[in-house]
Amino acid sequence: MANDIFNKHNKLTDKISETANVFGPLLGDSIIGARNDEDWRRKRKATAHGFYKDRLKHMIEVLKEQVNRKVAIWKSEISKNGGSTQIDIAYEFSDIFARNLIYICFGEDLADAKIEI
Repeated sequence: MANDIFNKHNKLTDKISETANVFGPLLGDSIIGARNDEDWRRKRKATAHGFYKDRLKHMIEVLKEQVNRKVAIWKSEISKNGGSTQIDIAYEFSDIFARNLIYICFGEDLADAKIEI
């Protein structure tokens, strides 16, 4: 029943102002923290096609592949450097998500390409 409320009756579960205060600087004017007004409904309708269950499953599988590739690279670097290495985690996660978005949106697998972030 609770799942039904969030899936079918989101207009009844408006976001609270504390959430907007905390996450506003990060999320800006995105749909994630927006109040359930006409602007939210317009954005939700425009993006709904990308969030069907099968589409989300595909996105997760692509993301898992990207993460597994990075983990293999990190393990290789750790082995080469005697059991430790430094990793710029902010850069690495930006790289993972950039590759993920490019693959999902454009179908381009940039596994061997260098991306400047």
